[in-house]
Amino acid sequence: MPDARKKSRLPLTATLAYALAATGWIVIGFFMSSLLDDGGTTSMFELYKGLAFVAVTGCLLFIVLRLMDSGTATDATFGQLAEEFRQSIRIGERTMRWLPPGLALIVIALFCLLLLGLYWTRNNTLEAGERSADALQYTIAAQTGSAIQVIDLTLGEIAHELAESRTQDPDAELRRRMERVPALVSAIRVLDGDGRLIHDSDRGAPGTDFSSRDYFRHHRDSGNSGFFIGEPLRSLSTDTWFISASHPVRAADGRLLGVVVAAIGMERFARFWQLPGLDNNSSIAVFRSDGTLLMRSPHAGEQIGKSFSDAGFWRERVSGQDRGLYHGASGIDGQTRIFGFGRVPGYPQLLVFVGISEDHLLSPWRRLAAISVGSFLIFAGLVLILAFILLRQLRMRIQSQKRAAELARYPLQNRNPVFSVSHRGERLFMNDAARRLFQEHRGSAEAQQLDTVIQEIAAANASGSREFTMGARSYSASFVSHADCCDVYLMETTALRQGEGLLQLFFDLPFIGMATSSPETKRWLRCNDRLCEILGHPREQLLQKSWPEMTHPDDLAGDLANFERVMRGEADGYMMDKRFLRPDGTSVDVAMNVRAVRRPDRSVELFMCTVQDITERRQRELQLRRQRNLYATLSATHEAIIRLRDRESLFTRICRIAVEEAGFAFAW
Repeated sequence: MPDARKKSRLPLTATLAYALAATGWIVIGFFMSSLLDDGGTTSMFELYKGLAFVAVTGCLLFIVLRLMDSGTATDATFGQLAEEFRQSIRIGERTMRWLPPGLALIVIALFCLLLLGLYWTRNNTLEAGERSADALQYTIAAQTGSAIQVIDLTLGEIAHELAESRTQDPDAELRRRMERVPALVSAIRVLDGDGRLIHDSDRGAPGTDFSSRDYFRHHRDSGNSGFFIGEPLRSLSTDTWFISASHPVRAADGRLLGVVVAAIGMERFARFWQLPGLDNNSSIAVFRSDGTLLMRSPHAGEQIGKSFSDAGFWRERVSGQDRGLYHGASGIDGQTRIFGFGRVPGYPQLLVFVGISEDHLLSPWRRLAAISVGSFLIFAGLVLILAFILLRQLRMRIQSQKRAAELARYPLQNRNPVFSVSHRGERLFMNDAARRLFQEHRGSAEAQQLDTVIQEIAAANASGSREFTMGARSYSASFVSHADCCDVYLMETTALRQGEGLLQLFFDLPFIGMATSSPETKRWLRCNDRLCEILGHPREQLLQKSWPEMTHPDDLAGDLANFERVMRGEADGYMMDKRFLRPDGTSVDVAMNVRAVRRPDRSVELFMCTVQDITERRQRELQLRRQRNLYATLSATHEAIIRLRDRESLFTRICRIAVEEAGFAFAW
């Protein structure tokens, strides 16, 4: 008989499931990477590469599964079908043993790769944030330097004209010369050589003494000093913060004639810092080289004018450097940012800090990580569910193959009829039992009936079982369909049918408990009155229970071990003494004899069990054991007393001899 195994759909189903799951994963990854790469050529290349990988691995998976599913027996006519089954079973069991850990390792490896990819993406995002912070710092420093330079040049020209007495209206001169940045300076004042107010655009009282201000003292004490940025001040009239930018008014001989002071409004100056790439959580700050905070956006009024030269970030990262980058918590509001700092071009005494919020920078990465991990978990869950289904199907297939191999192990020596027929009804193979069956009924109506049943089974092209009668005999047929033939296994069930009446007689016996139970649910299927009396349950309640839940916990493990041996086909029954629990909590000792009733495929159809109450015998055995223990104890005590008496007699004789030797008369 040629290879008669029916082609399985497992390879094609598993390959299609793998292709769908992997393609979905790759497409999801493409859309997520497109969010970062804006659909660039790199994302398209990764998509094509992933789809090609799925196509190649899918073909390889189909080929491997097809080879695993295909048989190797070339001639099953004379009993080699069992060898084919054994080889298929070995491959299936090897697959079931190694597939779960292998799949777990693959899932863990993919998850680790995903985490590494997310870690690499996070680092790239932070590096991009560092580059952005450095570029923004450079841009803002340049803008700040340009704006301050305009103020510096304007104040210098006004101071020069004041020194030569060519202008009497500093406000008009300031507005005329600062057309490019008219909103930077909120007020201007002119002081004389003694620090008294001469002119104030805020209408300050003339003659007010400003000689204690740091900018006046700086110009007075520094000789030919030029432009100077003073400490932040708060306006008493508007309650707003500003920075004083000043320039000295000097005579030709260098004598200080006065000081021109411009008030740079912080809120006005912050308008120049509205750049793309900065969110509400980012910050921009200008410090003096001594660590004094001059201005900041967003505004932090309680920190303005405070020196940060003793702060850790200033000592460790800023001190002595002209430009740099660092990650850390802000010393002002405590938020973690990526900071880029550098000196203002042309004004090295000023440093610009740009801080980009890490939360804002990493928010797209967090979304990507959440989507990636969530998608991977869904993908891994689908793969595990698919693997569970495949393993379950494979386990069922191995079990059915084991049963078939058990039936087809020795077809020539099988005492039951075994034969193979084509789907057209042609007999390809018969063992001796099948040949004798046909010879016995040759030419009779029974033979014609048997041929009709066999042709119907072959034409159905399916596997299963069927019962039929042939004359006065009953038969059960189990059949396995293959690609071009069908193997049929017959078993005569006439005696079994006739034995049902005898079984009923045994069930009606009043002196022994009898029952049948299901191998799947372990519930009682049928029981007699004696068993209900032994177990103390009415018949209706007993049929609702299973024997494991009524077994004493100390005896359950041994009973289940014997049960599993029978289910595995290693035995057809077992005998044991055990205890059952009654409804009142007491236990009853029984001697139990269990036998399995098997189907033609060697699977267990039901269990038959006889139960005998041995409680009185156990009590007598226990009493006898106690008596034996008592007798052993008494015997040991008696021997100890005898040994003690013998030792006392020996002691007495020794004393008597000693006295006689001493010459004393001693009466005993």
